Amino acid sequence: MHVFAVAVLVLAIVSATGALASLGGRLSASLDVAAHFTPVWALGAALATSAGLALGSAGRPSAAMGLAGLVACALLMAPELAVLSRRRAAPRPGRTIKVIQLNLWRWNVDADKTVAWLAAQDADIVVVQEVIDRAAGIPAALAQAYPHQVQIRTGTQILSRLPILEHAAHRARSTRTHSTGAWARLDHPFGPFDVFGFQATWPIPPGLQQRDSADIADLLNSFDRRTLIVCGDFNSTPWSAGLRRQDRLFGLERRSRALLTWPVQPYTKFRLTSPLPFLALDHIYAGPAWSTVDMRLGPRLGSDHLPIVAVLTR
Repeated sequence: MHVFAVAVLVLAIVSATGALASLGGRLSASLDVAAHFTPVWALGAALATSAGLALGSAGRPSAAMGLAGLVACALLMAPELAVLSRRRAAPRPGRTIKVIQLNLWRWNVDADKTVAWLAAQDADIVVVQEVIDRAAGIPAALAQAYPHQVQIRTGTQILSRLPILEHAAHRARSTRTHSTGAWARLDHPFGPFDVFGFQATWPIPPGLQQRDSADIADLLNSFDRRTLIVCGDFNSTPWSAGLRRQDRLFGLERRSRALLTWPVQPYTKFRLTSPLPFLALDHIYAGPAWSTVDMRLGPRLGSDHLPIVAVLTR
């Protein structure tokens, strides 16, 4: 029992420390790194609180620290979870589009399954990242389903059933070579609109991701934000101060809410495996001309990310 009590105390200390440090994300980009793992701190704090209460007097310190961690996590997650109950719009014939956001993953373990699923979705727009290495051939394999594709050398590409009127690439100032973007102006019976896709750098080292967000926000000034759609693997979670700052800079409503997309394949050089995704890294934004009809996760494919499927109407 003594060993168990010590283990619970250690869990409580780690979880509470991580959660409380996350609250400092507004003041420090370094502390904000911890905020990305808020669901992990919340789970640890909940387990420590429950176990501490079960231990009686010996577990009171653990229960108290676990409860403090839970309160900190609730403060971080409540704004995101509060909007989940918003009413969805009804689709409008001829004005409704389907958009898929997916980081294909450069080490995609099942490209054929990925291609088959994307083709079967009959989406209007597919925005993909990491179109390199094992994933490099996926856009070409989807040429029949999505005949209009941006013809540029970038890790981020836009595939569409709608004609592309203009397009260009965007590269971030961060040090990671695959932190790239692409935009396309798509033709539509109710008027053209722009789609921008991007893959951001990691939040480590601190500061680069925030700089990329500011750069993208400047770029978005050249588009009509009213009809603009932005999709990407932003490597940033909604509980972080960094993503909340990005939301404000973009001037768009983030429509994807609390969708955990990573990891769903073994990751890191040690090939670690998680039974469930625990980081919400992928996001879809849209201007006020668009109403959300549906927003959901797709299935596990060959990527280490889950796809996001959005249905928007205007």
